[in-house]
Amino acid sequence: MIVVNCETAHEKVHCGEKEVFLSGPPSQMRGHITLSNTDADFMLVQELPLKQYGKEMPLQAGLSLNMPLSPGENRRQSLNMSLPADTAPGTYRQKIEVGGEEKTITMIVQETLEIELIPDSLLFVGIAPGMSHTKEVLLFNKGNIPFSVPVLRHNMSLDMDLVCRNLSKALKETPDGDSKATLDAFFSGLKTDLTDWIEVRIKEAGKVVAPGESVLLHITFILPKDIHPNREYEGDLRIFDQLLTYMIIPGPKQDVILKKAAV
Repeated sequence: MIVVNCETAHEKVHCGEKEVFLSGPPSQMRGHITLSNTDADFMLVQELPLKQYGKEMPLQAGLSLNMPLSPGENRRQSLNMSLPADTAPGTYRQKIEVGGEEKTITMIVQETLEIELIPDSLLFVGIAPGMSHTKEVLLFNKGNIPFSVPVLRHNMSLDMDLVCRNLSKALKETPDGDSKATLDAFFSGLKTDLTDWIEVRIKEAGKVVAPGESVLLHITFILPKDIHPNREYEGDLRIFDQLLTYMIIPGPKQDVILKKAAV
């Protein structure tokens, strides 16, 4: 069996394409290649050697295939290549050595917006009308394009027992079989208990974050005037394609703290 790799026998396998194309985000470049075995022996094409050409980019030693070919077989196979995550969008060209000649391999790197939030969930202790909470969240740019930290102004939080509480109340307080009255009471209770928007401020809003860089966000949540101090609330803050979840719970009562201190 003939083994084809970067060091040997790559001249014995032939490529049907004049130019090989790969496209996609850096970590998932995909395409196809057609190879043929004109030899009388079985062949395993492990990889084909790559040579630098055109726009500079990180160069791999070879194009990995692991493709078996029977004598006289002609086969089209999928290609997968992974480039560094911060490879800038654009068209890059390299050369592969195959069949005793050089063929161009063109890689079309697409824009990728990918972020990571650390942590991706927050807990706030203490509820009062107009109270503010500030947390620090690390935002990391895992994509290949720069972006600006978005401006966020409002977010909707939900009382965790809002639906169950008002549905139970409506069912108890309205006549049996009167679905209209039950629904009216249910929606009326929802409207009464629903709080206004939470005001959200990000100190670093507008700051540009380059690929591979991170920024520490200082996020302030200002609670609405009509928030109930003895209920629990939760919500999601969308930052591009990621959600920063949060929960707000009441703080310990002052009289309970005083009692524990006196024991």
